[in-house]
Amino acid sequence: MWKLLLASEAMAFCLIAPLLLAVLASRVVDIEHTDGGWLLSSTAGVTPGSLLRAKFGVLGSLVALGTLVPTAGLAVFGLVIGVSAPFPTAQWLGFAAMTVVINLTVLAFHLVLSARVENQLVGLAVGVVGILIATFSQVFPPWAAHLIPWGYYGLATPADFVGTDLVWFDVSYASGLALAIAGAVLFGVVTRRFDRLEG
Repeated sequence: MWKLLLASEAMAFCLIAPLLLAVLASRVVDIEHTDGGWLLSSTAGVTPGSLLRAKFGVLGSLVALGTLVPTAGLAVFGLVIGVSAPFPTAQWLGFAAMTVVINLTVLAFHLVLSARVENQLVGLAVGVVGILIATFSQVFPPWAAHLIPWGYYGLATPADFVGTDLVWFDVSYASGLALAIAGAVLFGVVTRRFDRLEG
């Protein structure tokens, strides 16, 4: 039963998170485009890159919370309905940590995209494509799934059906750590470059 719950939640994140993160990022950044927010912030001594980093800090904390709460809630649900199998603590915590990393990486990407491209429909279109990639990423070769952030949703899936059997997967937590480091470095570099370009 725990396998089914985790597999279902993993699929739910694939179907919801990419577009939801695109919407959140576009809404948070669009106000800077429509109301002269970039110029106003610059005159107040806040560079565009530092403003994006601040937005990521605030929105990222909410995204992390929004990832962990339903994951914990599903575990509580399983205990309440009386799932008798031992609770898979390692798989559950690993899935939660990987999903937080993936969601934050995708959020950072969309914040930068929304800042650079004024037409917010572009970000939403990328979010829709992200849903497709995330949903089918489990059938990608592992090297291909590692190339794009949405591919990591498939890599983070802890359980799924193989034929008619529901089985545990070996999740590569090293891949999640590498994504976290690469995402943080790239976001820092890009937002600092964004300071110079907009300054």
